[in-house]
Amino acid sequence: MSDVPAAGYNAHVRHGRIIGPIVNVIASIEAAEALKILSGHREAISRRLTIIDLWDNQVRAVDLARLARQHCDCRVCKHNEFAWLSGERGDTSAVLCGRNSVQLKRGKTGTTASLDEIATRLKGVGNVQRNSFLCGLTVDDYVLTVFPDGRTIVAAPMMSQSHVRCMHGMSVRDSS
Repeated sequence: MSDVPAAGYNAHVRHGRIIGPIVNVIASIEAAEALKILSGHREAISRRLTIIDLWDNQVRAVDLARLARQHCDCRVCKHNEFAWLSGERGDTSAVLCGRNSVQLKRGKTGTTASLDEIATRLKGVGNVQRNSFLCGLTVDDYVLTVFPDGRTIVAAPMMSQSHVRCMHGMSVRDSS
């Protein structure tokens, strides 16, 4: 993969294509793999990456060993760069006490968000306010504030961190 999508971006999630039963499918496969290890049959462990799309009823298996043998320039396989595991890529979130707000912060430092692009994208969604320090969006009880360093604060009554991440990914992240 020459470049990875923004943290939290997933086309299937954006279009509602991840459905609940996938949890049971993945849990069953992982349980079977764990039983192989626990019973002393490590040779039976799958050496493939299994990709399951329940929406389209497709299952694929990618032979990772073959990929590693090929002359690819993979950041992980060839260069041992683990940006997602190290936290260099990805986001962190924190609940702001007493404010019904969650702050999201990018893992990658030194990047900036284009407040103009974000304001343009959000213009038809709700009331957008923009100055040189932030871009704000208000829709009903939701308030989204984006800062040039990529930090985002989402304020709303009774909102989970996962809901905030999804909302952020669908509205802001693609342009930053």
